[in-house]
Amino acid sequence: MYKLYLFEDFDSITESFLKRCIDVLPPERRQKALRYRFDIDRKMSVISYLMLLYALRENYNITNPQIAYSVYGKPYLTEYPDIYCNISHCQKGCVCVISDHEVGVDIQDIRPFSWDIAKRVCCDNELKMLECADDKARLFTTIWAMKESYGKMTGDGITGMPCADTTIVTDQIEVFENEDYIIALAVSHNLILGKEC
Repeated sequence: MYKLYLFEDFDSITESFLKRCIDVLPPERRQKALRYRFDIDRKMSVISYLMLLYALRENYNITNPQIAYSVYGKPYLTEYPDIYCNISHCQKGCVCVISDHEVGVDIQDIRPFSWDIAKRVCCDNELKMLECADDKARLFTTIWAMKESYGKMTGDGITGMPCADTTIVTDQIEVFENEDYIIALAVSHNLILGKEC
């Protein structure tokens, strides 16, 4: 079981509302939000965290979670080891997921394609798919989001990106997309990602 939340309407977040939200964040999250240089980045950081708080309250009646982070930045609930969560944001939206299994989520804006970047993070099977693709930017964004969601689920982050072969698990990582972004969701109960390295 998982529940996914999405927020896209950054224009509705006023500066005064954002300031009030930042003021009530835990100190470490407040500092993280305030380190961002641009308003949109602050909004994304704050909204994704508030979405997580909302999801935990709505689904588990947890109102004051103690959230810690692994070495690679994966959030976990110190008092609830059987509840898993993850957040992500990009220029077009924020996502949050909670689950009763290890979970990872990623949202990516669709950006211009680069063979240099693809060769650094894609395995041979993925590169072959990209060679044949009409829309390389969209396919690469999907591959990246799948790899990142998997790395977030395992807690390894992006360190294993070149070795993870997403062509093996296209039916096991859920992908949601629209014209502006791709969301990938990896949940541990149904996922074994092939490794090339």
